[in-house]
Amino acid sequence: MVLQGAWALLLSSLCGHGDVAFGTTVSGRPAEVLGAESMVGLLINTVPVRATIGAATTTAELLGQLQGRHNDTLEHQHLALSDIHRITGQERLFDTVFVYENYPTDTRAAADINGLAITGFSSRDYYHYPIAVQAGPGRELELRVQYDTDVFDAESIKQLIERFKQVLVAMTAHPGRQLSSLDLLNGIGRDRWSEWSNRVEGQTVDTRDANSTYCRPTTLNEQILSSIFAHVLGVDRVGVDESFFDLGGNSLGAMRVVAAINTALNANLTMLALFDAPTVRNLAQQLESTSAR
Repeated sequence: MVLQGAWALLLSSLCGHGDVAFGTTVSGRPAEVLGAESMVGLLINTVPVRATIGAATTTAELLGQLQGRHNDTLEHQHLALSDIHRITGQERLFDTVFVYENYPTDTRAAADINGLAITGFSSRDYYHYPIAVQAGPGRELELRVQYDTDVFDAESIKQLIERFKQVLVAMTAHPGRQLSSLDLLNGIGRDRWSEWSNRVEGQTVDTRDANSTYCRPTTLNEQILSSIFAHVLGVDRVGVDESFFDLGGNSLGAMRVVAAINTALNANLTMLALFDAPTVRNLAQQLESTSAR
């Protein structure tokens, strides 16, 4: 729960929202499922985890909240994610996954049995989400991050990991302190993630007024980008000079935009490109410049 709490706080900090969700993997053979004890397979499922972080929320309160919600959902963890989407009517519930692997593999325990020896062990899991973090037990906490290179670059992920470590230390050092008072940038400096967070913080609604000037897209790429921006933001239209973030976009929405653009235009756009060129016009120019090389 501590690791999940740290991930929730990091998402909240980056997105500028107090209500965040991420996915996690669960496993088991619930008694509610007839014949579960005789089924062959891992019986694993990915379910959403929701965290609500207010201005006065402390580490202890956040962990208690996550533990309580976990207990409330135990008997429903067999419900398929596709069914959860259907029941809630939501096409997408989360963009990141955080998994704690509680099945450590010690090759020494099975070494030299009846003349057989295990000399090595490795495994790899694949997720279709922009970011998936796996934490493993051991003498030291092991973190593995799988990320979509169409959305993030290596430097962004490195900064994300450093910030997660900082959040974890800050939370455990002051469990009774309000999370909103923690200096989550201490030791890292005002890095790019801080800049991105500041640009999206608190911007959750369309801020345009009736007198805003609308400049329509003219090229095919501008039309495609404008359509993608509007779809992700949930607005009718987006002009070529309107910033994605000024219209209420956040970092998770940016992931969706980048993924959609790369699919529609067969491009290799990164998150960094969108933050550097947040308008349709500038982003289209950047794409055209890249393709011309």
